[in-house]
Amino acid sequence: MGSTHRSSSRVGAAALAALMAAGAVAWTAPTAMADTPPDDSPATRAAAVIRPSIVYLESNVPGVSTSRCTGFVVNPDGYIATAGHCVDPDHVAYGQSALDSGNRTLDRIEATGLHVSVLGAGQSGEDVKPVPARVVDVRPMRQGDVALLKVPLTNLPSSELSTAEPEVGTPVQSIGYPASTESVTDYSLEPTAKSGTVSALKTLGTAPVIEVSAAMSPGMSGGPTITDDGKVLGVNSFRPSGEPGAFNYVSAVSELREMMKNNGVTSELSPADGAYREGLGAYYAGDYDDAIKNFDNSIALSPGYPNAFPKRTEAVRRREAAGAGYGSSNLVSMILIAAGVLVGLALVGWLAYYLYTHRGNRARNDVPSDVLPAGSYPAPQAHSVGAGGAAPPPPPASGGAMTTSPPAAGARCDNCGFELPPGQAFCGRCGKRQE
Repeated sequence: MGSTHRSSSRVGAAALAALMAAGAVAWTAPTAMADTPPDDSPATRAAAVIRPSIVYLESNVPGVSTSRCTGFVVNPDGYIATAGHCVDPDHVAYGQSALDSGNRTLDRIEATGLHVSVLGAGQSGEDVKPVPARVVDVRPMRQGDVALLKVPLTNLPSSELSTAEPEVGTPVQSIGYPASTESVTDYSLEPTAKSGTVSALKTLGTAPVIEVSAAMSPGMSGGPTITDDGKVLGVNSFRPSGEPGAFNYVSAVSELREMMKNNGVTSELSPADGAYREGLGAYYAGDYDDAIKNFDNSIALSPGYPNAFPKRTEAVRRREAAGAGYGSSNLVSMILIAAGVLVGLALVGWLAYYLYTHRGNRARNDVPSDVLPAGSYPAPQAHSVGAGGAAPPPPPASGGAMTTSPPAAGARCDNCGFELPPGQAFCGRCGKRQE
């Protein structure tokens, strides 16, 4: 019987171990089902930071030609920066930029009736419409190749201009709309980001330029080149003619800063920018609740804020995948946990009951085989009283092995005090034979 008891105990222990394993699986289910964390590399963050401020430009000399470029918002009140040659009528019409003063270029803009339009300034979705832009100031190629535009919009997503001096080897990304992609992919206002590094610091005429290894192409002119903090290092400008490799130049952001200062324009962010960037920080940290709240704030402050809604959608998806109480993965894990708890309670109850009842059975079953078990005595028989008043003696017990009378009703065990049923010679609790 001892071996049977040990076997039962092992069964109970195995059941409890299985329960613990099931519980561990249930608790880890949300982690196993969770999506991988978002890529929070500096380049990825920088691209997400600058994305809302990027705009698409079209410059048209009526009846002659149209060119396509890129721009970026530098002030929420509708100020946009681009390359000077993107709004130079001679470059638009003939592919040759003026090399002298910006005043001459402004005169040519008025004389030729150059029309500039912007798409994507604070807008997203399918109902984006072109907005006319006025050229506030412009510098030709050898004088900085930058221009400042104004659109009749406010509360636009803006960018930050870097104040740090560029250094060779600094990682950069050049952002823009390559014209070559329009012939091979569907139309989209999603810009391209090309990675590279600062290769050299040089000058062109009177203006400082920065050589970068980012692979730019026509159409990306006027877009920003940014560092890993998302700040603008320069304006995409030109590349050497016939150069087959990634060998491009950007106008230093100091030229743009000076132009903005001369026109009373400051570089600043909007409240919607602040909420969006806080949302990005929370998103990459894995705090999806806070990210969603901030993306919602950004959209409320600036309806149509580019990239806020896609990022919010991604945050919701990742929150659900992480089992934060909003997805099917968490529901499955909760069902597993509940089932495990119920099974565990049933196993524990069964084991406790088995051990409690088995203790008495073990005592009774351990009685030697030559002794009758409790309860096997013949039932007491009534005898008539003889003339002498003495009752005849009871017959001997079966087998002749028992000479002690069984306990009367209400008797207790001599060893442990357990109350014994009438006629039981062995205690059901401790197993001791009664004298």
